[in-house]
Amino acid sequence: MKRFNGEPVVTGSVELALSPSEDSATALMFQQTTNRDASGLFSLSVKGLPAGSYSGEVIFKDPTKTHASISTPVTFSLLQGPEITPRPKPTKSAPTNPTLSGCRKQIKM
Repeated sequence: MKRFNGEPVVTGSVELALSPSEDSATALMFQQTTNRDASGLFSLSVKGLPAGSYSGEVIFKDPTKTHASISTPVTFSLLQGPEITPRPKPTKSAPTNPTLSGCRKQIKM
């Protein structure tokens, strides 16, 4: 977010608010994380949404109420990625005992 004069916003955060869907009987539970870099640009990460099409708003929130509330509509689709199969971990083999005696050739006659 930037101010009208192009300078970065100093306070506040953004969040994703999904629109309720007519075909969904329950609200979606997901995690979101916001990160703001030094230039004032926000990165919004969302985890826990199943594949599908979504619409909603990205809302700028300022707890100090210095800046006006603002939102922008968003529409996006999440696609199911390939199933990741876990790689088998190598099993440790039992150590093999040497076939030679440890006392061999120690006694001289």
